Amino acid sequence: VMAGAGAAAVAARAPKPLPAAALALCVCVVASRVAALWPALDFSVVAALATHGAAALAAVPEGGLLLSHTDLHWNPARYLRACEGARPDVTHLSLQLLPYPWFARQHPLHPRMKRWPDVAAASTDPATERYERLVEDVATGNLDAFPAGIYLDIHGVHEPHIGRLGSWRGRWNLVPWGLHYRIVAAGAVQGDAGEWLARSLAEIDRLKAAYEGGPPSPDRFRVGSWEIAAGAAYNDAHYQTGLFALTLAQELRASGLVPEGVPAYVAALRAARRLTGPAADAAASHRAHLSSPA
Repeated sequence: VMAGAGAAAVAARAPKPLPAAALALCVCVVASRVAALWPALDFSVVAALATHGAAALAAVPEGGLLLSHTDLHWNPARYLRACEGARPDVTHLSLQLLPYPWFARQHPLHPRMKRWPDVAAASTDPATERYERLVEDVATGNLDAFPAGIYLDIHGVHEPHIGRLGSWRGRWNLVPWGLHYRIVAAGAVQGDAGEWLARSLAEIDRLKAAYEGGPPSPDRFRVGSWEIAAGAAYNDAHYQTGLFALTLAQELRASGLVPEGVPAYVAALRAARRLTGPAADAAASHRAHLSSPA
């Protein structure tokens, strides 16, 4: 685009008619740059973002509420829904856009929302109390309206604020759910942690299947690209699910193992080992790529 604009500027300032040699030179300059950069720019066979968006939507059961925080979580899924007609049953909101006053005009587009949060003092920074209160208000006002569940962007929460078994703000559990956390009322997970772990692991298997074994190598992309970020989210999903499994095993052991609890304990330990190690190695590979000279 910039090369074309430059060629147009040259043509506008050159004597008329533009000599054929000068025109040919402009064409050759543009063609040479395209040829040199094309291998790095050709993403026609890379579907990482489409896969990411499709996997995000696939993890939400019919009629669920999906809350995005990052652009990576919002845009691919939003594109698939708005441009390709995918998952019209899902209510999809951006926590970055929700606090803006003008967003009130969008409320009629989401008729299943039972109650909208007070956004007067809301923040879009996940580390702040005002942001967490925004998310909590959405969950509190709409959990009953979405029996299929409310699903939060896995990067839409400040990780140090998540406690054991996903406890959050004393009233909720955040259950790793593929590229999301499922927001459930506190106590639900503790009451049937083995079942919740099985469902969480099923979503990781679904995510892995969507990526046919894993995201593309970060070496394929430039530092800062969304494709690298999608790979990082994939690894984070595995790691958080592994941590959930590990804390479940610890809770089961601390409460005193009874014979009927041994299978769940062993399954949790195996899941933690299977997920956290490879995810940590993949994350280290991503960090090494990001720190290498461009």
